[in-house]
Amino acid sequence: MSLSSYRRGAVWQGVAGMALSAALSLSLVAPAAGEIELADNLTIDGFIDMSTVFADDGDDSTVTGGVDQMEVDFHLDFGEMTARIDINSLPTGVEMEEAHVVYTPEDMKDIGLSVKVGRFLSTFGWETAEPTGLYQFSVSEGIPYPGYQNGVAVSVAPDEKVGLYVAAMPSVWDVTETDWETIGFEGQVAVMPVPEVTAKVGFAAEDMGDYYQSELNAWATFTTGDLTLAGEIDLLSNWGADGEAGLHFLGMANYALTEKLGVTGRFSGIDMDSAETSTEVTVSPGYAVNDNWFLLAEFRRNLDAETTQVAVEQIFTF
Repeated sequence: MSLSSYRRGAVWQGVAGMALSAALSLSLVAPAAGEIELADNLTIDGFIDMSTVFADDGDDSTVTGGVDQMEVDFHLDFGEMTARIDINSLPTGVEMEEAHVVYTPEDMKDIGLSVKVGRFLSTFGWETAEPTGLYQFSVSEGIPYPGYQNGVAVSVAPDEKVGLYVAAMPSVWDVTETDWETIGFEGQVAVMPVPEVTAKVGFAAEDMGDYYQSELNAWATFTTGDLTLAGEIDLLSNWGADGEAGLHFLGMANYALTEKLGVTGRFSGIDMDSAETSTEVTVSPGYAVNDNWFLLAEFRRNLDAETTQVAVEQIFTF
């Protein structure tokens, strides 16, 4: 398996996470190894993520290291009904990260209809929520994506080149919110006109009481041979306060030097009305030792705050 496919899997990740998942081999996590079958209807997969990080802010420097995350994901398959439960172990404790059921009617397969209920991950963003899907150790500067959400989602995939998604939830950006008195929503259109190109445009909004907070997310990726290019923007409106606007942006290139060795370069930043623009540049080589073990190094420099981070990471997948 090539380095780029190990790190990302399918770039359609997260479009719907339901019917499109089966039709287009989607995966929220991109493990190199296959799932472990525990029973006829139950499989598991997961990963162990460890890192050592050196950080220097110009005045002080620190070195930290340890296990960042261990995750086990349970997948239940009963035909038209499937379910997923993700258990995540962090230094702060163990939590249920994700738990949802999905109904995919057999007689609606021609349009790829699926309905998802429970706690699930937002569809937004080129960069994935899990380290197994990132091309580098860190995420982009000021990353504004929604995270996990409690709600109901519907997706359709009328053909292999188009996917549509819409979801409603108590809160777009706060997974602890369960009060449906005010409702947030998220929608997305994904297109894959040719195998080399994927693009997504999504919009999310939530009633914050005195104002509506919203985010427009758009990204596209182009892959040819050993080269992967990606670009993304997020337009932020009423971001945390009425009238506060901003822009998040990202550009990334990954080149697979060999089947096992690759290098990633990224430039990203965020510009808010009430704060100075903050940008960073990252260079990150990675090496796939085998199908289960991935090694990565990263050099990151914040160009405005003049801080430096150097990280070494290893991920074991199963």
